Amino acid sequence: MEDEKEAAKRARLSADNDSAMRNIAKARNLFNSPAKLIEISNKYEVLNSEEINETIEVNDNSDNNKQAAEEPGKVEKSKIPPIMLKYVKHYVDILDVIRTTCVSTENKFGNGYIKIFTISIKQYQIVQSTLKVKGFDYYLVRPIDKRTLKVLIKDLPLDHDTNEIKNCLKKHGFVIGKVTRLTQFRTRQPLPFFLVEVGEREISTKPEDIFKVKNLNHLNISVDPYRGRRKIIKYFKCNLINHTAELCSMTPRCLKCGQSHATNK
Repeated sequence: MEDEKEAAKRARLSADNDSAMRNIAKARNLFNSPAKLIEISNKYEVLNSEEINETIEVNDNSDNNKQAAEEPGKVEKSKIPPIMLKYVKHYVDILDVIRTTCVSTENKFGNGYIKIFTISIKQYQIVQSTLKVKGFDYYLVRPIDKRTLKVLIKDLPLDHDTNEIKNCLKKHGFVIGKVTRLTQFRTRQPLPFFLVEVGEREISTKPEDIFKVKNLNHLNISVDPYRGRRKIIKYFKCNLINHTAELCSMTPRCLKCGQSHATNK
């Protein structure tokens, strides 16, 4: 009887060992086999190609190339910002009016506006004038090269006079708008950083040259680009965003009643 039990026990152990060896061999095969690549895709990947501040290169077609070659003031790669036409249902009629005044433009819809791209300064002025005369709602985008350069000047005393900074930089040939001492957001304590707005002059020192300034009022300084918090610009007259008063040709809109007049009237 005991011999039968021992034989059964040995049989079970042998079966367990065989099963364990098969599992080990299977694991080795899986480990040594080449890994399978899992292909993944992101259906929203195409959205990453669009930018908020957008310029467009002229399409490489015969019509645009011919027109660009004939028009003076054309730039090979257009850096002219778009004209932002407010979308309405009869937008086709508006674009037809533009087409009759000048050769066809590049038009792109997004966020409630039709971006009208032109290939020359002359065409840009014609489109803008047409929209203004016809009373269509639009706003302009300031060119990047016309925007004020903002820099941070560091390593100056906390109580340094901002007017002295402005006068010293003017002596270097820069066009200085405002000089502001920065403060801490919560405590409002002054910080040793001065925000300087540098303008552009046709015949003078370039604004970018301010990064080469290493000494101010006999003190060594460092000049860095200003990277402030991104703010949404809103014009109070039309109560729409992303443009200022000087670039706006929109119909006034009241915040209280929604009618076509300024809120304060």
